[in-house]
Amino acid sequence: MRALIAAVIAAIPTVAQAKLEIRDVQSAHGSLGPERKSNEYVAGDQVFYRYTMAGVRTDEDGRTRCEMRLTITAPGGKGGKLEPVPLQSLLPLGGDTLPGVATVDLDSDALTGEYELVVEIRDLISKETASFTRKFTCKPPEFAMVRLRFYQDAAGTAPAPAGGLIRQSLFVQLRAVGFDRSKGEIDLDMELTVLDSQGRPLSAKPVRVSYHNEKTEEARRMNWVNFSATLGLNRPGEFVLGIVLTDTSTGKKVAFETPLRVAVP
Repeated sequence: MRALIAAVIAAIPTVAQAKLEIRDVQSAHGSLGPERKSNEYVAGDQVFYRYTMAGVRTDEDGRTRCEMRLTITAPGGKGGKLEPVPLQSLLPLGGDTLPGVATVDLDSDALTGEYELVVEIRDLISKETASFTRKFTCKPPEFAMVRLRFYQDAAGTAPAPAGGLIRQSLFVQLRAVGFDRSKGEIDLDMELTVLDSQGRPLSAKPVRVSYHNEKTEEARRMNWVNFSATLGLNRPGEFVLGIVLTDTSTGKKVAFETPLRVAVP
């Protein structure tokens, strides 16, 4: 009987554990925001990649034990490896996949030119590694809308897609850079407009936020201005969200559009 049981067990096919790999790498406006179409940035922006780790192992407590290592090569060969970031998480839905993000902050004095980013994931349980490489460019300074992000809360702690469910509020945050400071003052306007499928505004007036600073010395030192606004999602539908940022001192404008999807629970 023992020999028969052993033979049966030996005949049961074993499920091979998938090797560690990285899938679905995407440049994006935040964790859940729209895909970013351009790999060109300006100083003051944040380079943001989201991705999926597959084939991740878990320990006896059901937790992953991975590390993310970033290597950044700046123009002129400058840069290097950053300290590893631990990626320890439970997988409450089971499976062997775990979402991840990798970010690079471009300071106000970031070098202009091409950068290379290598993201390496190490699974400390399986001892396997996987990586991806992306190149991006930091352009010379210009008036721009950067770090556009969507949240479920005003504090910016709960990422959101560009949309949500009716009765929710969508919180929009962004940063203005490259505005005129030559006169020792700053004048900026941000407008949010929701359009229908025909491109027609759905509200009599856009959501508008203005910033003015005429404290000469302070204004001359400022490299960026943060903006935030709130949209109440009062009905379901497929819309378009338009954002326009204006430097009223020079008349320069930058614009952004993205689909805005609102659903019922």
